[in-house]
Amino acid sequence: AGNLGVYDITYDIVVTNTGAGSGRYDLDDDLQFGAGITVLSATVASDDTPTDLSAWAGSGDVVVDEPIAAATAHTFTVTVTAQLDPATLSTDRDCTLDPATEDGTGLLNNATLAGPLIEEQEADACAPLPDPDISIAKTVTSGPTLVGSNDYDITYDIVVTNAGLGVGQYDLSDDLSFGAGITVVSAAVTSADVATDLSAWVGAGAVTTGEAIAGTTEHTYTVTVRANVAAGTLPVERDCTVDPGAGGGSGLLNTAMLSTPFGDPVEAEACEPIPNPDLSIDKTVAAGPTSLGGDQFRIVYDIVVTNAGDAIGEYDLSDELTFGGGVT
Repeated sequence: AGNLGVYDITYDIVVTNTGAGSGRYDLDDDLQFGAGITVLSATVASDDTPTDLSAWAGSGDVVVDEPIAAATAHTFTVTVTAQLDPATLSTDRDCTLDPATEDGTGLLNNATLAGPLIEEQEADACAPLPDPDISIAKTVTSGPTLVGSNDYDITYDIVVTNAGLGVGQYDLSDDLSFGAGITVVSAAVTSADVATDLSAWVGAGAVTTGEAIAGTTEHTYTVTVRANVAAGTLPVERDCTVDPGAGGGSGLLNTAMLSTPFGDPVEAEACEPIPNPDLSIDKTVAAGPTSLGGDQFRIVYDIVVTNAGDAIGEYDLSDELTFGGGVT
């Protein structure tokens, strides 16, 4: 019907008198849709009878004691608009009715024909509603990019895809699990594909809950983070290898979780390591020894600490003069 989860369906009910004499009949029609499928409107019309059919709205009598001539057919056209709850399970969308547990299924329509000269008859027609097929993927789309001396910007994309033909529903959470010494300065998530306010998310927890997604549709969420890396952060905290026994995080690890009514929760991770510093030391005699007269000398040393890495580092420096005996 053009709206998310709204479907139009039309049924024909044909009552046929194949006998040589006229007769009368009662016709009852009941929509027995699956749980989560709501009738928005239902009408019945026929060009073969002058009877007013406007009272029928989805269940009960269509006509009562309706005359029908010999060798004649009456066609009743039932037109229905229904709303599918995105969380509706597959068992309620299909056309397999379990009488022990279900009152209806799919877009099931049951008509009953009765009359004074008719053995009661039932006729069913059903169309299933398509299932969703929802999955998640996560990637780093930019960064980490050094901003200033020790802040990094990184951007992730979370893509929720419904590859099925039916509308579905999901919950999405996202958690930044950075290594020790890596602190979140700011975090935000945005999406042009949903109308939900996402501003409450600042680095952990629910992004959206009960989000509906149409069939063959993608929802892309962009996560933008700035993180501060302490100069003394160890290499094991900068990489993207998490020790399962230790817990915690590593590098710029980001873990999203997708939950739906249709299966088990699914996780998707993306991580980029923080560059390491590469510190080294070199020492040279820069000048001397130069006599100052008598038994005194001056000597100058240069100590050069070099960081050849791509990240800020931290160091302690000590220096000791270890002169020979008699030199003070």
